[in-house]
This record gives sequence, structure tokens and C-alpha cells, in this order.
Amino acid sequence: MRKLSKLPVESIDFKTFCKGGSPEYVAAKQKLDNLYQQQQKNSLLNRRNLTAYSLYINPLALFDVHFMLAAGAVVLVAVLEKKLADNGIIGPAAIISGILKIGFPLVAFGSILILISKLGVFL
Repeated sequence: MRKLSKLPVESIDFKTFCKGGSPEYVAAKQKLDNLYQQQQKNSLLNRRNLTAYSLYINPLALFDVHFMLAAGAVVLVAVLEKKLADNGIIGPAAIISGILKIGFPLVAFGSILILISKLGVFL
């Protein structure tokens, strides 16, 4: 049979054991904690105040459905008038052209008024 060798027994008191282990380990842990606390104090002293604002703007909010429908209708009528004139149907193209001379400014002015009323800036 083999004989078990007796290793030196190190005994530490219970308070040291509860703090985390051997006195060397506790001292190293305390030194590391002190270094961390010092670094935190230095970083707070050297930190500049930076105010950042988080403002989320949904890009879809920039599109107004009524404005797009009105603009689309005007463009559709203008394309219709151009195609009629290109195909030689001059009479209806001239009537549409006359209506558009009055319609473009009216639709633009009405769209601006609707946009301003929806924003509520001048009301």
C-alpha cells in the first residue's frame, strides 16, 4: 500500500474565508477594487456633458395622400392632353389645354392652402 504524504495545512480564520479566500487573494481583490474606484472617479471628472436628443421622424409622415392624388390627377390629365395632341386629335386636346391653364394654378393654390391648414401654422 501506498502511503499518503502529509501536505502542510494552512488555516485561515472564518472572517477571512467569508471575504473570499486567502489573505493574498483578498489583498489583490481589494487592490483591484480600489483601482477600479479610482478609474471611475477619474472618468467622471474628465467626462464632458453630452446631451443627445432622440427624435424619430417617420418618413411616411412627409407624404400627404390628398396632395399626391391631386398632383397625380393633374399629371394624368396633362399626359392625356399630350397624347391626344400627338395622335392628331386637336379639338379635345385644345379644350383640355384651356382647362389646364386655369386648373394648374387652382390645384397648386388649393394644395398649398390644404397643406397650410393641416399644419396649423397660420391658423
